[in-house]
Amino acid sequence: MLVLSLIDERFSKIKRILVVASSKGGVGKSIIASTLALELAKKGYKTGLLDLDFYGLSDHSIIGSLPHEPEEDNGIIPVQIEGIHFMSIVFYIDEARLPLRGDELSSSMIELLSAIRWPELDFLIIDMPPGLCNLIADIMRCIPKAEFLIVTTPSKLAVETAKRLLVVLKDMDANIFAIVENMSRDDSSNEFGEFKELFMCCIPFDSKLEDAIGNASALLKTDFAKGVGKVVHALCS
Repeated sequence: MLVLSLIDERFSKIKRILVVASSKGGVGKSIIASTLALELAKKGYKTGLLDLDFYGLSDHSIIGSLPHEPEEDNGIIPVQIEGIHFMSIVFYIDEARLPLRGDELSSSMIELLSAIRWPELDFLIIDMPPGLCNLIADIMRCIPKAEFLIVTTPSKLAVETAKRLLVVLKDMDANIFAIVENMSRDDSSNEFGEFKELFMCCIPFDSKLEDAIGNASALLKTDFAKGVGKVVHALCS
């Protein structure tokens, strides 16, 4: 397909693409994705952040105020915010309502992927919608070199649904980078069965995290960010 060739060209200057996904909402996927991008940029890596979470656009709120709308020149040029090349569908849809469903969601995502003019990047972090949605398959089809970081919490329900997402990804021959457990209150992780070797780390519950949201500098000083730093270290090793 012509559109797939165009997407491949758009993403050709990006060394690594990490898709941050979760089986359910409320596990901290977006704040992990945003903090990963901030940490990588702080370390001097050329970093991009793409918010594709149609159901809960929040990356711009996590890292700071929404910047000006992106310029267009033979495509959409990501905006600069906190040292990150940032792009979000929030620029093009009404946050108060979500008029897109089913195939419309898929078509809109693919159209956006084909339109963004990414510069040369070391890392691109993609924040996906939660759940076992068709957009996961679309990402794999459009960006076959993407790697998946799966986020869960210690909750038994979250872990069980994460396992189902992992099975789906495995059946699709996805490149699964790691599993992280967010909001952990100790260092003991849940049992992930056949996926236990993919478990990377526990990110501690941080009661001060909420106050740091919207302030990138404060966010990077939290214990939560220190936990995310373990993932950054693994990415950069």
